[in-house]
Amino acid sequence: MDFDDSGLRSMVDSVNEAVEAAEHLSESDQASIDLAIHLATIIDEARESGDPDAISKTSFGPMPTLNKVLTGLGLNPEGKQKLGLLVLEEEAEPF
Repeated sequence: MDFDDSGLRSMVDSVNEAVEAAEHLSESDQASIDLAIHLATIIDEARESGDPDAISKTSFGPMPTLNKVLTGLGLNPEGKQKLGLLVLEEEAEPF
């Protein structure tokens, strides 16, 4: 089974952009940010390798762990909700 990742963005780029856009993070979050970038690098390297086994292995370790780290940092919807960072629709600015 071939894996087509042509439409996927770099996980490192996605994590870096999320961190840069987050206004609630502080210096005490740096270790978790570093861990998120490290996990994103592992995922990107597996995708770039094109090896289906390496790609599959990331779905059982680095991907769920990255999701947990992002949640803890409030950088995904679940984390934003848990940290009270979600903006109600009527308060959100239009694009």
